[in-house]
Amino acid sequence: MEYLIKVIYILVALLLLYISVKDITTRIISHTSLIFLIFLIASMTLMQGKIPNIVAAFSVFIILFILFISNVIGGGDVKLLTVLSLSFSNATVVTFILTTLFLGGLVAITGLIGFRKNVISNGVPYAVAISLAFVLIYPTTHAIY
Repeated sequence: MEYLIKVIYILVALLLLYISVKDITTRIISHTSLIFLIFLIASMTLMQGKIPNIVAAFSVFIILFILFISNVIGGGDVKLLTVLSLSFSNATVVTFILTTLFLGGLVAITGLIGFRKNVISNGVPYAVAISLAFVLIYPTTHAIY
């Protein structure tokens, strides 16, 4: 079972890489990718003897939806953060969100230095920061190594 959890984690990481590349190139996070991600996250969580944290995901969604309607964050980013929040405990979700914010700042600064025109006109591809935060935080909080 441990081997299968590692395989699913790698599949999640690859899917997050795909989502990040698509966000960089098109600034769109597809629903199809998110549906596959929900399936993988739920499978990985259940195989570890846990249930997906719907309360944390709902809380993240509500807070981020307010930011979305205020034009602070994109809708795809809200959905991606919500889906990934299913895999974390309540305490770890806070660490995940804070790590995402920190990495988002780095992505924004990097984008403004290297791709200023694109970032100013199209915004920051935040899926990069979200994905990187998940890939960094998940293994430290779950026994998959």
